[in-house]
Amino acid sequence: MKSSIFWGIIIVLLGLSLLLNNLGITDINIGYIISTYWPIIFIIWGLDLIIGKANRKFRSNFFIGAILVILGLAIIGRNQGLYYFNFALLWKIFWPLLLIFAGISILKANTFSKDSQWAILGAIERKNNWKLDSGTYITLLGGTELDLRTAEIPEGETYLQLNAFLGGIEIKTPEDVDISCRNTSLMGGIEFFHDGNGGIYSNRQYEHKANVETNKKIIINSLCIMGGIEIK
Repeated sequence: MKSSIFWGIIIVLLGLSLLLNNLGITDINIGYIISTYWPIIFIIWGLDLIIGKANRKFRSNFFIGAILVILGLAIIGRNQGLYYFNFALLWKIFWPLLLIFAGISILKANTFSKDSQWAILGAIERKNNWKLDSGTYITLLGGTELDLRTAEIPEGETYLQLNAFLGGIEIKTPEDVDISCRNTSLMGGIEFFHDGNGGIYSNRQYEHKANVETNKKIIINSLCIMGGIEIK
């Protein structure tokens, strides 16, 4: 979906409406339209996750996108007087619980260490001739891509903490490394090679054995909150 084209059209139409109102040609209630139909932002965002390029990487995006679309339609229906529901109460309960869940998960995993690397409204990419060390990768409204096939992976066990908050993390692994992964997801999900899970809440352990004898092993602890992780 070319969402930029959609928003360009919306802005042009809004500008034309204001111009015609100011010239006295029309009498369009811009304030009413915005206050009633602003949740279309959720709908467009959700559709972009469902049918956009991002969904080709993270299956959990379909679930998240569906929630956003339903939420947008529900708020518009309420705004039009089709029914009454106190969404303010829902938000007051949901977001604090989400923060509490994230905080507990982070404390349990000792996430915020000196080796933490952040992608906030941005991206982390490790692709060419780099060294993998134990550490933490935190993605918030952004993306992280680690190509371990080009990395120098030490002998023994390497520990990674992966956190995806409203973002995505993609890991490409070589064939000579054992991979172990524990994942906890809240309104998100993980795809581990040809397996995965997602939904409102899930917790699962995964194992992948190398195709050859090896003493290299990567142990991953991962957390997805309205985000997705793909390991392949």
